[in-house]
Amino acid sequence: EPREGRSSEGRERFDSRRSNASSSTGQTLELMLNVGKQNGISKYDVLRLIIDSNQVRKHELGKVRVIDRQTFVVVPAHRADHLMKALAAKRLGGTKLQVSHAQQRA
Repeated sequence: EPREGRSSEGRERFDSRRSNASSSTGQTLELMLNVGKQNGISKYDVLRLIIDSNQVRKHELGKVRVIDRQTFVVVPAHRADHLMKALAAKRLGGTKLQVSHAQQRA
């Protein structure tokens, strides 16, 4: 069910609450992007960008957290470097993306 005022046409359904990013080894990494809510970014914008990069499949993505100035995405470890390179040349919300490995939380 789309939120009021939003169309679901042409948009695949994503569940960003899942954290079951799968890979052949089961290892995942969290990446950090330099865009967030203050750039007008939603988790759907980030998911679409990542899937359109052809580096990660939808079922491989894990949790996506968009906060004020940053976004965190869990991806399979074996695809992280390729994804980082592919996204480095992209823009999102009018901002050139900078992608890095997220710091481990205690």
